[in-house]
Amino acid sequence: MKRIILEDALLGYGKKNVLSEVNLEIVEGDVCLIKGANGSGKTTLGLGILGILHLQSGRRDSTFSRLSYVPQTNRFDAQYPITLEELVAMGLRDYGAICARRRDRRNETRTAILEALSRVGLFEKAKSLFHQVSGGEFQRALIARALISRPEAVLLDEPFANIDRTGKLEIKKLLLDESRRLNCTLIIIDHHENVDFCTNCLEIENGRVIANGAG
Repeated sequence: MKRIILEDALLGYGKKNVLSEVNLEIVEGDVCLIKGANGSGKTTLGLGILGILHLQSGRRDSTFSRLSYVPQTNRFDAQYPITLEELVAMGLRDYGAICARRRDRRNETRTAILEALSRVGLFEKAKSLFHQVSGGEFQRALIARALISRPEAVLLDEPFANIDRTGKLEIKKLLLDESRRLNCTLIIIDHHENVDFCTNCLEIENGRVIANGAG
């Protein structure tokens, strides 16, 4: 069974320590919720889990080979002129080679992109610029971008932020359905949202993981 393990991990930036003595295990099929107050180090922990942020000390081991990341929506420039179709295309692992392909291969790629948008209910919005869609629609497009490469695990950083109750329920159902379809492990960061289908919950306080168990 595939897994990600952190042992006695110290995470931080330069000389600034953010999290210490972190011990956790996320296994294939988990829906892991990371909770904590704003500024508690949730994103730092997520980046450490993914291996994007190197540990200052301790050990990280992962047997997952394909990981995807859905960052917070506020990390994007809302005025950047990109359509949802183009946004999702960026999730393809060979995105840089798409334009060099033969026409038939480019058509196959576009079919895959439109299918990904259809699965998140955005087929009709493919040509919309992302600043023209709602917060919930943009979040679903980011999820489509993460899932188009069929990852083994996905980390989502505050996917319910600034979305109304109906939108949150839609995204929760989407994540549950797609994780089952793809047999994909989910790691969800949020500071207050309950995820009733999570199998594992990590809570951060004062630079440490103070809870590590079922949600």
